[in-house]
Amino acid sequence: MAQRGWLASVALVAVALLLAPACGGGGGSSAPLLAPPTVEVTEPAVDRLIATLPAETVEIRFTDMDPTGTALIDVIADRDGSPATTTDQVVIAQDLLPQNGTEHVLTWLAETVAPGTYGIYARVRFGSDLEVVGVAPGRIQVDALPIEDA
Repeated sequence: MAQRGWLASVALVAVALLLAPACGGGGGSSAPLLAPPTVEVTEPAVDRLIATLPAETVEIRFTDMDPTGTALIDVIADRDGSPATTTDQVVIAQDLLPQNGTEHVLTWLAETVAPGTYGIYARVRFGSDLEVVGVAPGRIQVDALPIEDA
């Protein structure tokens, strides 16, 4: 009986070693683990004041890398500075596909948003409930009144 238990243990270990590479685990012979996606928002680069009347546009630029091949990107304007709270967010673009190093360029026409100051974020969603967020260096202050030239 003791010998039979030993053989069953060896068989289970052998099956586990054979299945590990297919499941993404195991020893050194399995495929390398993929790095998570990345995103860098470069524009707006400085704080900017815009008016909703007449409507002004904001250029948004970002680059991404998605080694997983499963990511989708949302670009949002956020009033409280926290991507975690979503009730104050305005979706600028949703479910964009990564371009893996090629720059995305979007134009946001902020005519329908409430006056206030907005941070611009690119949120890369991948896997189950996983995300990476990039934040633009500049913020956008939206004013409902026309801005007079000095």
